[in-house]
Amino acid sequence: MDLPPRYLRNNPFLDKVRSFLRLRGMAYKTEKTYLFWIKRFIRFHSLRHQAAGVRSPVDEGF
Repeated sequence: MDLPPRYLRNNPFLDKVRSFLRLRGMAYKTEKTYLFWIKRFIRFHSLRHQAAGVRSPVDEGF
């Protein structure tokens, strides 16, 4: 089984998302799916925060 990178295993942000979903009474499968897409989004952006000056092609006008 492929383990996620170490920076995604014990992540306080993902722990908050988990607890939020559990408080809302979401199904376990839904929780797993949401976390999968969040981790994928983080990996896609190479761990850069959007507020840190990362410019998108939309900002540059293609």
